[in-house]
Amino acid sequence: MQTTQKPIERLQALLPDVFEPQVQTGELYLKFYLGSSLTVVIPLVQVVETLRISAHQVSPIPNMPASVLGLMSHQGKILWALDLSKLLEVPQKDARSRQYDIIVVEVMLDDGQESDCQFLGLYVPQIQGTLRMNPEDLIPSFEEIMPGLAPYLQGQFQGEDEKLFLLDVDAVCSAESLYVYASSS
Repeated sequence: MQTTQKPIERLQALLPDVFEPQVQTGELYLKFYLGSSLTVVIPLVQVVETLRISAHQVSPIPNMPASVLGLMSHQGKILWALDLSKLLEVPQKDARSRQYDIIVVEVMLDDGQESDCQFLGLYVPQIQGTLRMNPEDLIPSFEEIMPGLAPYLQGQFQGEDEKLFLLDVDAVCSAESLYVYASSS
């Protein structure tokens, strides 16, 4: 006599990995390229979302640094859009794109009197996706890195086939070059 199994029991027998909890270690990071040979990650907890927008959705602002693309509107909020490669002086092909890959981050700005939350859109040439890395594997030294980039990095991970540099989003958002124009007006 053959016993009949419920559909869920058959699935559990056929696909046991799907029904067993997976233990995942490490933290999630968003991986993206800044230049042809520079791969960067930021903690996913600092990312509000990623977008692909048309270039005409960014309104240029005159007399701003080259790293400031302009202003953009998203979900009823006005955000500054920054070209991260230009801000960090990472060489890349000078091709104007019709589409922007934008990483929206939330940063705390402290003006000395009170802290304020600000959303920023960081344009990067290419978003690669997410990966899980163990923070204990972070190497605080930087090998073969551009000297001007070091203040904006927290360290590096050794990936499977490449070095991944951990970007300090707060340091990027307080970059002196962003505020030179504001103080000279």
